[in-house]
Amino acid sequence: MPDLGGMKEVLTWQINSPLAARYATWLFGPTGIGKTDVIEQVARENGAEFIYLNATGMEPTDMLGLPSLDTVMVKAEEEVDGKKVTRDVEVKVTRFAPPLPFVRAAYAKKSLLCIDEASRLTRQCRNAVMPLLDRKSIGDLQLPAGCLVVCTANPPDEEDYQVDEIDKAMLRRSIVMPTTFDLDRWRQWGVFNGVTPRVLAAAGRLASGLFRKVKHPYEQILTPFGLKMASDLVKAGLFDSLERDLAMMVLQGAAGRE
Repeated sequence: MPDLGGMKEVLTWQINSPLAARYATWLFGPTGIGKTDVIEQVARENGAEFIYLNATGMEPTDMLGLPSLDTVMVKAEEEVDGKKVTRDVEVKVTRFAPPLPFVRAAYAKKSLLCIDEASRLTRQCRNAVMPLLDRKSIGDLQLPAGCLVVCTANPPDEEDYQVDEIDKAMLRRSIVMPTTFDLDRWRQWGVFNGVTPRVLAAAGRLASGLFRKVKHPYEQILTPFGLKMASDLVKAGLFDSLERDLAMMVLQGAAGRE
């Protein structure tokens, strides 16, 4: 698949930089332009395990897992004959058995966890996703530094999509990037991958339709967390690894666009 406005390059840099990979990335763009395919290609080309979740129809248990009863030992302090004594107490607690995709991400040395169609998550599922974006934790499971979380979504301001707006608190904890279809790159890719000349010509005529460039769906504002995220990305080699224009777009997507 061709790149989408430099997104392949950005994700490749993130997956190979533990400091940059600690932050989740949102890719917004029209349906059918290849967002998910680019994410999968980045995982394949960089030796990362590709873990795919489709948000359409997901239930909270698909994110958090199922509860199970467990027994743990805790230290309890009590007073005996006027003296404080510490002893072990057996306590029944509820734990969540994490779903298989997150277990795979937890045990993989390097992985790319894709939540596709994230703008279609139910409200309860969004609440479960929040700590995943913020601290890379889901239920009782902590994902490693080598796991990059990427969400794809359609623009909420387009009339053709039946999607909800994403909670701004979720976006403040992530790098927010618009994706655009690069017609020239798509044509080059098509030539080398056997796409017929008739289809390539039709793609040119459709440039104002499916392959339209979209405006950024969210105008972020500067926040302390956004500034810290931007600072970490610069320390991770943002301007050394990417072209300046692309690096500036990532920086704006992290720190805020205003």
